[in-house]
Amino acid sequence: IPEGQLNKAEYERVLEWLDEFGIDDGFVQDLVPGEDWLPDFGKPNPFSSDLSRIIWNGAI
Repeated sequence: IPEGQLNKAEYERVLEWLDEFGIDDGFVQDLVPGEDWLPDFGKPNPFSSDLSRIIWNGAI
């Protein structure tokens, strides 16, 4: 697993793997420059609250 962002060739290869293995029910993030959308899994909330919001909570 690469550290940081994928380059264009790596991103294209991942898309090829999705097709090769028949994975069509998932999430693919567009390849964009910058680190605003990179989650920090070292934090309790890895996604910036400025860029995300809860749309569903499984708690009843």
